[in-house]
Amino acid sequence: MNRYRDIYPAVLAMLVLISMLGCSSASGEPSMVGRIVDKDGGEILVAEGVTKEAIADGLDINDLLASSDKYPNACWVKVGLNWYKVGDKVEVWYNGSEDSYPCQATADKVKRSDE
Repeated sequence: MNRYRDIYPAVLAMLVLISMLGCSSASGEPSMVGRIVDKDGGEILVAEGVTKEAIADGLDINDLLASSDKYPNACWVKVGLNWYKVGDKVEVWYNGSEDSYPCQATADKVKRSDE
């Protein structure tokens, strides 16, 4: 039994690593796909259904937030370093969000989408 004692830590470490990779929330389909309509420090406001033209025409954020029926999916997403621009189309992965409008979440992954 002593000869297996040295491999137990390695097997345990591999099992932990595999289980962590299997639980990654940044895989599969994104939580939302939309346009960045506002920025504030390390957060971006992403809204689905907003066009680049609407942003170029001066989309009023207060009007957007008052139109939860027109833009039902909007979310302030914490992204840490924020090198995104208003108007960028992004795919966002996150786990859970605060039950509010717009929702608030911390991004697991953000990816700029092709136009």
